[in-house]
This record gives sequence, structure tokens and C-alpha cells, in this order.
Amino acid sequence: MSSITLLRHPKVLGEAALYGRTNIACCPRSFAQAFSALGKMAEQFDLIVTSPLQRCALLAEKFSEQSGLPLLVEHDFQEINFGIFDGIPFTALHKEWPILEQFWATPHSVTFDQAEKLAHFNRRVVAAWASLLTSSADKRILVICHGGVIRQIIADCLGLSWQQPKLYRSLQVANNSMTKIDYFQQYQTSSIRHISLPLYSLTRIEKII
Repeated sequence: MSSITLLRHPKVLGEAALYGRTNIACCPRSFAQAFSALGKMAEQFDLIVTSPLQRCALLAEKFSEQSGLPLLVEHDFQEINFGIFDGIPFTALHKEWPILEQFWATPHSVTFDQAEKLAHFNRRVVAAWASLLTSSADKRILVICHGGVIRQIIADCLGLSWQQPKLYRSLQVANNSMTKIDYFQQYQTSSIRHISLPLYSLTRIEKII
């Protein structure tokens, strides 16, 4: 059995916006809280995998240096590219609000200019996830990535359609939260142990479950 823990990166240092490929930095306080919590958990992992974007990669690199755990960068675990709206604060997008509302209502049917299609995003994340599972035999892996990536992985594990709007509107994946999945190679099945559990409570909860 493999154990994969998906950590959504710390809170970013910017106004509310669609942050996809925008390489924004983390809020220093949120970063420090995540690094401190991870420092107490090094013995729970055998490998660190990260998105290349700095809001994930810098934490992964620092944790790898502290713990001595090997680090793998997986480019296909990057967040979706929101095109011309990527990284633009919502306060500056008043005129574009109608298309944003259409996107939130039916994200699979709306693609912003210069953006990545949701179908492509799903395919690349699921392919990278399948590759990780194939090579993860008996390993305990920490994956530092993005909310959108975690949603695609959860949908794949549960056999849900990536086109389901509630996957994006109703499933909250908080910053500095962990989603844990066990994968049984013999049966090629996954079991989700918890979703979006606050990082700071993980050690205590693990003792219970």
C-alpha cells in the first residue's frame, strides 16, 4: 500500500484572484506556519513531490533540505492556466464579471482567452497522478500542489466527472490543508482517508485514525 498526502500550498501574497500559472509568492506567515508543521512530520514521508510554481516549490525545497527527503518536481501538477484573467485581482475585473459567473456555473464549457481548457487540465493531472501511483509502491509521498489539482485527483479517485460544477463550487480545499489517499497496488484502488484537513492538526488526527 502507498500513502499519498496532498498538501495545498500556503496562502499567497496577493489580492483575491484566479491564480493559475501566475508565479506568485506565499504569504510569509502562512509559509512559516506550514514549514514549522512539516518539520514535525518528516518521519511520515519517504518522498516529496512538488509543482514547479514557487508557492509550492519553495516550501518543498526548504522541507527537503531540512529533512533530507528526496524531492521530485512534477510539471503536470501545476495549476490550470486561467489565460488573460490569470493573476488579475477580481476588483479589476468588474466588466468581465458575466463571463466569470458563466465559468463558475459551468467551468467545463467556458475557456478564457489564452487559457488552458479544463478538459486538458484534467487529462494532464490524471495522467501525472496515474504515473505517480505506478511508481509509488509502498512509499509515503507528500505532494505539494494546488487546489485545482487536488480536486481533479479526488474526482479521479471517486469516479466523479471532472465536468461536475459542484466539484469546483462546493468542494473547499483550504490553503495549508492536507488530503490523504491510500493506494492499494494489488487491487489498483484508492481510498480517501480525509480531505482538506488543516495541516496543524494532522499529527493529532493521525493518532486517532
